[in-house]
Amino acid sequence: MPRSSFAYRLVAALACFWIFFSVTRHVIYTTQVPEHLISHPNGFRPDDVMLIMKSGRDVLRERLPPQLETFASTKEGRNIKNSIIISDYATKIGNYDVVDIVSHLKDDPAVNTTKKYQVYLDVHDRLKAHGEEPQWGKAPGTNDEGWSVDAMKNIPGYLYAWETYKAKWYFGIDDDTYVIWPSVYELLSLLDPDKKSYIGSANILLVNNAEFMHGGTGIIISRAAMKERFETQKDGLYKFNKHAAELCCGDAVLGMAMVDAGVKGWRAFETYFHGSHIENMVFSADRVCSPMLGLHHITPSAMRFLHDRLHGRGIMTWADVFLRVAPETLAAPALLERLNWDFIRSDDQNDKTSVKFTNEKTTAVCRATCEQNSNSCLGWSFDVQSKACLLSSKISPGKERTGFVSGINMDRLAQLQGECAKPEKDWRQYVLEQDRKHS
Repeated sequence: MPRSSFAYRLVAALACFWIFFSVTRHVIYTTQVPEHLISHPNGFRPDDVMLIMKSGRDVLRERLPPQLETFASTKEGRNIKNSIIISDYATKIGNYDVVDIVSHLKDDPAVNTTKKYQVYLDVHDRLKAHGEEPQWGKAPGTNDEGWSVDAMKNIPGYLYAWETYKAKWYFGIDDDTYVIWPSVYELLSLLDPDKKSYIGSANILLVNNAEFMHGGTGIIISRAAMKERFETQKDGLYKFNKHAAELCCGDAVLGMAMVDAGVKGWRAFETYFHGSHIENMVFSADRVCSPMLGLHHITPSAMRFLHDRLHGRGIMTWADVFLRVAPETLAAPALLERLNWDFIRSDDQNDKTSVKFTNEKTTAVCRATCEQNSNSCLGWSFDVQSKACLLSSKISPGKERTGFVSGINMDRLAQLQGECAKPEKDWRQYVLEQDRKHS
């Protein structure tokens, strides 16, 4: 056989083998676990984040299933290894053993003699009297006692999370929080988990002015911070369990415990969290390009609605979420307004400009005035009865309001979105800069 022919056949055979190997390797790889669950583009994996879901006995059977069917499902890389559910009652939801984390305090004399812990014991006694697992809802004779007990879950819950699974990051949420994982993973892939970080949306506890990160909005803690608080300085936790039995809020006590360990709240990314109802998702030009990590106060039905609208679309900015959660309002680019609706929360006069008409007082004039003042106007509302026109630099998905016509300045919103690709608007560069400054 001529050498040239042999060489040709050898190259052809090797090429075929390479194609076969590449294809079969891809098939095996994608049929076992979808590629987006294996790794984030920056090398970030779902297993890098321990998800801590907090719920209560009165509501867990209603609220947890929608979370476990959507963003906390196995399809999203969540499982019993990298996710836990803490509560005040032990039961099973799907594949998860719900941990009665309050029972972990039973041997703590600073806690087990307190009024709150007694409430917890009384509820369990009444439950046992009515059967081990009665009809779900409020326990017989209770009156919002679940909320009273809730404050005692955070400290033992985060300790349990740290001792159960070592991750790069720990993300604590409530049972009415929806998480947008691509945004979360992108943020955390840019931060150093070996720096002591306690991230979230800051609140103040009025009784002592302690600053803490709001639990329902979401609390993110790095492994370095978790190790400092729940391992290196673990012996000092007992006093915070006692505080939790005396104060209103577990997230506030967790914040106090973190500060006590030398880990202050890091507020650099608090605009990435949304802590209220969908209709209260108010934002202005400065947040159009900012990522949204999740939403709070989401009902079970809204949880599924959000997942249907947001899932599979990658990193979501505030503007992306806005345009996805109100499609019936903004069904097409030409549909810029809606009757009996209010996109700008006209009852709140902050950040509003009242238009002084020089000629006819109509919806068309109100809309045109907003469009002519695009630098300061993202939305408008017109009161049909009083003929009043209000312009606003802030918009929201809105709510029903009889007698109003309201609209979005879609051209301005599209222009702002188009600027998100500019280096000076790239939120990732901001994150990297903040991480460099953070010690």
